Amino acid sequence: MIRILKTLLLFFLLIVSLVGCGGTKEKKVAVIFTSSIEGRIDGINTDKGKFGGIVNIAEEIRIKRKELEENGYKVLLMDTGNSLSGTYYGSGDNIYNIYEKIGYQVIGIGARELELGIDKVGEFNKKGKLKFVLTNISEIDKYANEEVTIKINDVKISILNFIDYESQNNYKRELKGLKAYSAIGEVALKKVDDVSKKSDVVLVINNGTPVMKYKYLNTNIKNLINISRHDFKNRNIYNLKRYGQELGVITFAYNRNGKIIKNFKIEKFPITEMKINNAKDIEKLLEYEKQSKQQEGETVLGKSNIILDRDNSYKEESPITNFVCDVLYEKYKNKGVKFVLINNGSVRKPLLKGNITKKDIFNVIPFFNYSTILDLKGKDIQRILEKQNEFYGRIRMQSNLGVIQKISKNKLEVYLNGKKLEDEKYYRILTTNYLANGGDDCTEFANKINTEYGNLLREDVEEYVRKKKIIDYKFKKRILKLGGQND
Repeated sequence: MIRILKTLLLFFLLIVSLVGCGGTKEKKVAVIFTSSIEGRIDGINTDKGKFGGIVNIAEEIRIKRKELEENGYKVLLMDTGNSLSGTYYGSGDNIYNIYEKIGYQVIGIGARELELGIDKVGEFNKKGKLKFVLTNISEIDKYANEEVTIKINDVKISILNFIDYESQNNYKRELKGLKAYSAIGEVALKKVDDVSKKSDVVLVINNGTPVMKYKYLNTNIKNLINISRHDFKNRNIYNLKRYGQELGVITFAYNRNGKIIKNFKIEKFPITEMKINNAKDIEKLLEYEKQSKQQEGETVLGKSNIILDRDNSYKEESPITNFVCDVLYEKYKNKGVKFVLINNGSVRKPLLKGNITKKDIFNVIPFFNYSTILDLKGKDIQRILEKQNEFYGRIRMQSNLGVIQKISKNKLEVYLNGKKLEDEKYYRILTTNYLANGGDDCTEFANKINTEYGNLLREDVEEYVRKKKIIDYKFKKRILKLGGQND
């Protein structure tokens, strides 16, 4: 009799165990994510106050993580990318160390990460604590991860990251010859589908890609979460404001039958300046990292006797944009360069009167744009300028060209040293790798030949200031109306 009772008890316990494994127990998961911080250490000023800043982000993460864990959630902390460079103090090792200290687990590789170079990304990834992911680049496993799969509360979450064609082209140099496939084609769709078959949840980062074209957004792939670093009006995509102004939290509950028993929920929390009580370790680390670059950044390169101002609308030529063009022309004219053509957006701030430091030059030219020398036909150069004029009503690019703007039909006559450009003649010009690879709709650069690269734009400007010592630049407009009048 006792043997029978023991047998029945064991049978009962086995049934209870099987039922428990069958899916009645709820597994609660939260994904905390940030996006496009772009090296913002101190946040940004807006008309509603100051938002962002890595210390404030760290504190908001701590608060939300604690709340979620107290309510039974296990947490995955990640960043969509476009975050590990962008400001002088928030670039490369220093901001990576802060991310690691905060406890990030995954980061998508975006344009700002590629600016550091794929070797640097590989160095970070090998440290092991923070996993870097980029899906639509062949042989990426030499440097990072094609996909990252993490178990959170026994739920298997796979993370993919698709980068846009523009970034693929702009960072060919940094990608060291690695090939890319389309983020919006059948290969990408199949990749998402294949990963979904071996995971409980698939989280896809749309890193700058025109995600409205993503075919898998309208498929029946189970438990798919899409996160974009751009603010698209699409109910299928979760996104945040740029520069770390918001923190995103996605929560859901799961069971062992592979069924979401509580739907995905997204919440956004503004990152305002707060009194830091529990992030002192991050503050200390931040101060250490800033000090490590302080001496280098504050080194005086030269002095300016004038303010080299800029146009905040990016529409007008300005002293600082023309100054940068002239510096680049002087540097590379011995390589046969006839003129310089850069977009206003590559020069972000004025250069103030007084001492000029390395940090000042970085703030003027914060992007990792390279001087790019190439040959292009006169008709392609003219069309690039005409498209800018048609779209913006102005020519948003600056150079040492003289441009005569005709009044009708947005047609331009473009002159170099008093001579009109010849349609079929090749001209040796200097531009940025961003424009040379089709940025700002400059598709005509696809016809370029004989391309070679120089230094980073800001390195060339730094070198000029070091040699010149005193900057006393006289601004003269180059964009003229019909008849030779200044625009």
